[in-house]
Amino acid sequence: MFKEFSGRWLIYVTIVYVVGVTLYLSKAFSSPLVFGIDGPYYVVQVSSILSDRGLVYLDPPLAFYMLALFSAVLGNVFAGVKVGSVVLTLLTVYPLYGLVSRITGCRMCGLISCVLFVLNGFLVRMLFDFIKNAIGLLFLTLSLFFYYEWLISGKGRYCLLACIVTIVTGLTHILDFGVLVLIYTLTSIVVLIGFRSSSNITRTLPLLMVSYGLLGVGFISYTLMGGDPYKFFSFTAKLLGASEPLFEVDLGVLKTVTPLVIGLAGILVSRRYDGLGRVIVLSTSLVLVLLNLPFIPHQYLWRFNLMSALLLPLSMGFILGLVRDNYVVLLLGLAVAGLMFQYFGLQMVFARPSIPLGEYEELRMLLDRVPENTVIVVPDTRLRYWVQTFRVEGVYGRVSDVPANMGILILFDKGPFLGRRSPSPPIPPRARLFYSGEYVTAYLLPPRSP
Repeated sequence: MFKEFSGRWLIYVTIVYVVGVTLYLSKAFSSPLVFGIDGPYYVVQVSSILSDRGLVYLDPPLAFYMLALFSAVLGNVFAGVKVGSVVLTLLTVYPLYGLVSRITGCRMCGLISCVLFVLNGFLVRMLFDFIKNAIGLLFLTLSLFFYYEWLISGKGRYCLLACIVTIVTGLTHILDFGVLVLIYTLTSIVVLIGFRSSSNITRTLPLLMVSYGLLGVGFISYTLMGGDPYKFFSFTAKLLGASEPLFEVDLGVLKTVTPLVIGLAGILVSRRYDGLGRVIVLSTSLVLVLLNLPFIPHQYLWRFNLMSALLLPLSMGFILGLVRDNYVVLLLGLAVAGLMFQYFGLQMVFARPSIPLGEYEELRMLLDRVPENTVIVVPDTRLRYWVQTFRVEGVYGRVSDVPANMGILILFDKGPFLGRRSPSPPIPPRARLFYSGEYVTAYLLPPRSP
């Protein structure tokens, strides 16, 4: 169906995919635990699904059910989360290759984009912590691929596929979906301004209607997208009320300046492309710049910055598309990959579980000793996720949430509490020491009055 995927080039892309899967799985299985602060969160959600309890936390559901399928096949939730997240996320190389190759007319550019996607520090950070976000990159890229095919061909099957995958993106992660909606919006504006053809303008409408329609349904139905669309309002309020529009230097020059430079370069080179290809190059490069603007509040900037995992390789592929010699493209691409490899290597080295294995085993031992008719309170979200990998029910974040007449065991990590400098947790009055180990302490509290 697509000549770009024929012959040896499909083999090359598959080699990149297999090497990437091998690299990431090797790192993932270097520890029996899952990585990042949110890693155990996915174990909790998947375990709950496999126990027919549904989701513990409301969130866009699709990624959890996909990971549950991997977990059921492998017979282990930890392995299922690791394998499923890596296998699904790295499938992004196929639509990424197709999109870049189609627009640039250069298969080597598409292949280099795949390499840059795999050897990408932003992707390491996302894949080992924000798994839904990483899996959503696959559907985001696939949506753009079918969207472009629909724009240039006008064939209804591509429009239908783009609409379906757009909905799938919205049911996976709000940031991926938000980026997709932004690209659709910018594309429609550029087509409206730059093209006088009514057919081109009309073709942008179905995806706009589907994406904004799903967003509207997400506002109405809290369970569909876990209330994530409401994050747009908090972001807007924070942005408009920001009192310190300063450059976020703590994110590092490589993490902020590089996406800005490449995004701006992509905007400039978009003028060298013709037709609707120019529209996609301009829109995606502009989104890369918008997500890395230095005056965005830090609590959002660091998450937006991670979307460079996809948008940076995409823009680099478009930039290299101006070079007509495959060997020059290859040399330039490898040079860029070499520059990015330092950040990739650092992220690979520092990726790790949020607690040591010894603490995990200590939690297992402690939870086996919890008295009957006693619930567990864990104020530290990071630690609470790990506790919930052993038992989902009867675990709370605050004492005030505990039902009356239930015994309470409050659990603290012996490290700094919730990032505070003081290592001493706020121990409630009337608390009695129940356990003090190498990593955690636990206190018994009397039941709350009705």
